Amino acid sequence: MPTDFSILGVYFPPLFVAALVGLAGASATLRVMEQRGLVVQFSHPSLVFFALVAIYTVVISSTVIPS
Repeated sequence: MPTDFSILGVYFPPLFVAALVGLAGASATLRVMEQRGLVVQFSHPSLVFFALVAIYTVVISSTVIPS
């Protein structure tokens, strides 16, 4: 069972940490897609960003931080 993460005495739940890492991964992916010119292919890039955050959070929480 995963335990809380302690950063400078503040405890964070594992899903929050996975969501932060998912947010960072999604923003990095979107930045690479912008450099390659792939973002113009989507009608709603903000929805693509949200979907990437959700996908990365689920993958990270199920593989890196298993329950």
